[in-house]
Amino acid sequence: MITRALREAPELVEDDGRRKLRGYIAKFNAESYELWDDRIVEGEPFVEIIRPGAFDGVLGEDIRALFNHDKSLVLGRTTNGTLRLKTDDVGLFFEVDLDDTTVAQDAWKMVKRRDIDGCSFCFDLDEDMGHEVIYRANQVTLHEITQFTKIIEVSPAVTFPAYEQTESYARNRDRAQEKKLRLARSRAIRQRALWSIEQD
Repeated sequence: MITRALREAPELVEDDGRRKLRGYIAKFNAESYELWDDRIVEGEPFVEIIRPGAFDGVLGEDIRALFNHDKSLVLGRTTNGTLRLKTDDVGLFFEVDLDDTTVAQDAWKMVKRRDIDGCSFCFDLDEDMGHEVIYRANQVTLHEITQFTKIIEVSPAVTFPAYEQTESYARNRDRAQEKKLRLARSRAIRQRALWSIEQD
């Protein structure tokens, strides 16, 4: 299971006393901020892009909207119509009905106060198909997704949408920096050795 986030607060909608959250979970053809995930690219950052059509065939399944990815805090569900998902030219759009449950009202209040300002979703990819790692000269590596195999859940209200704030990010970032330092030291040693040989 892979989790990705969009740093964009959901929209609050109130119509005849009925409350909803809506917005985009993901956007097409837009490069993400830098990500760290050894399952995709080992030991270095990459950016990710989702192509139109990537959600085809996976939105008809039983998908739940969760508050902060917590399985016990359900906001809505596609099979009973309280969560609606669709794609358009922009990306994957959601709308979830907020009932009188404690979790729904808490989500509404936190989004309204801007305590929460992001959306996120969890998904699976096929090991060999539907996505590709593209190494680009003088640019950050690109991970292109053309087909998801499963959307596990969506979280239209998450506290920390920025992937950089996870411990995994910090750990991988430090590891990559150490690797760069080791390579730089190795090059310096080789250059000094070559200079010494030339002087002799």
